[in-house]
Amino acid sequence: MKKKITQLLASLLLILIVSSCNNEPNHMSAVQLNNGELWEANIETTQGIQQMQKLIKEHELQNKMEGIMTEASNSEKIENYHSINNELKKEFNLIIKSCSMDGEAHEQLHNYIKPMLGMFATIDGDNIELIERDYEALKAQLGAYSSYFR
Repeated sequence: MKKKITQLLASLLLILIVSSCNNEPNHMSAVQLNNGELWEANIETTQGIQQMQKLIKEHELQNKMEGIMTEASNSEKIENYHSINNELKKEFNLIIKSCSMDGEAHEQLHNYIKPMLGMFATIDGDNIELIERDYEALKAQLGAYSSYFR
């Protein structure tokens, strides 16, 4: 119970941090290119996204080697997803804290990262089907970074 409360508070903190940055509107918009070109992102953001991608790759490689996701019970799988999600949220927090972008590039970055908040929240849940769905969505979102930013 204490762990669930801690996870919920961490997710709420993420939402507050992202939504308070530069008084952005509360709605989520699709990421747009810069007149067909990529947006220039600050190095900390790019490195943070790359670190999140690396964490997922390492996590999946470790799980494959140990057979965790094929031979584990649902509760063990959920615990495993919660573990990687915590690592990803830590890196996400570093991205938010190092946000030095401004203007339209900044707005588009927030359009890109805001959907991750819901994914993190779902992965912190107890429904394995929803967890797996949003974990895959998070991987896809992270993979799309280079389609919008450099």
